[in-house]
Amino acid sequence: MALRELPDKTLKYVHGTMMDWFGVDLTDDQIIEIGKSDRNLFADLQDDCFDTVARENFGDAMTRYVLGTGHRWPTYGDGSAAADKFHAEFERAARSKGVKLVR
Repeated sequence: MALRELPDKTLKYVHGTMMDWFGVDLTDDQIIEIGKSDRNLFADLQDDCFDTVARENFGDAMTRYVLGTGHRWPTYGDGSAAADKFHAEFERAARSKGVKLVR
């Protein structure tokens, strides 16, 4: 099922990158569902492209998948209070969506 939609190499790379960068342990099906939420992103993933832009777009799509539209992963410029609030909200929502956290 999942392996026919995206190359195995891409699924493994996306999985490892999301664990390293965001501390989330996504299943293959979650990666595909998140990828499909953005047509251009999914086309990149199907082409086995997960460069800087695709990684950032996937991070944004993952955040929307967990928290809904209007949310984005915080940056350093947002400040530590905003980041702490975001991470608490993200953690609660991720667990309710069945997204495993590794941090």
